[in-house]
Amino acid sequence: MRVTVRDALVTALENLKKNGFKKFQAKLCDIDIRERYRKIPRSHLEDKNRSDVADLIRTYYKDVYGVELTLAVLDAINEKLVAEELRRDLKKVERFVRQSEIQEGKTTAPTGEEELCVCSMGARQKVGRFDRLVEGLEPLSG
Repeated sequence: MRVTVRDALVTALENLKKNGFKKFQAKLCDIDIRERYRKIPRSHLEDKNRSDVADLIRTYYKDVYGVELTLAVLDAINEKLVAEELRRDLKKVERFVRQSEIQEGKTTAPTGEEELCVCSMGARQKVGRFDRLVEGLEPLSG
């Protein structure tokens, strides 16, 4: 079965206890985000389940930045184990591949620090920091 970014996000949120999930939602509304994005309104998070929140993260922040922000929120609320599990799950996501392999027509999962792309319906988005972020080698900076 193919693992997606959504699957990984939902699993991470499901691994949070009830209180941890509430903290995650509160911090998600309060954390600083990059300029070109807008915060998810607090009212949009009220009474949402874990799948709904994962979908909102992907809608507002897309896959790559959504993952970065989710990891930052998990670290900020001291859910280090859940963040580590998310990093491990993200290594299984097939859509994150080395750009050099895309150009050669291959699509295996990344293992090094090459520049990465997110491929979706023929579109390519460069994400050079993603592999280092997943490996936990590069902290998120606003």
